[in-house]
Amino acid sequence: MPAIAVQLAGVTSVFHDRFVIGTRRDCDLVLHDPDASPLHALLIPEGDGWQVEDMGSLRGVRVNGRLCTAAPLAKGDRLRLGGTTLVVVPILP
Repeated sequence: MPAIAVQLAGVTSVFHDRFVIGTRRDCDLVLHDPDASPLHALLIPEGDGWQVEDMGSLRGVRVNGRLCTAAPLAKGDRLRLGGTTLVVVPILP
């Protein structure tokens, strides 16, 4: 299963399994953003890569500026969740 690294406010987090992003304290990646939803997005491994899925958020998920319900992800992609932008970054050895 491939790993994914996302960068938020200069901090890089690496995930190896599906994870939830949102404002709820039990999310795998917690956002402190009043425009984000409690359960905003789900990132899941898909083949050799990853996919993001909107979990019914109020403001939607944007990948590189495009609103989507689900989309594949690649290094360099920018995810906009509410007022928060995350970047998919290379995993450093």
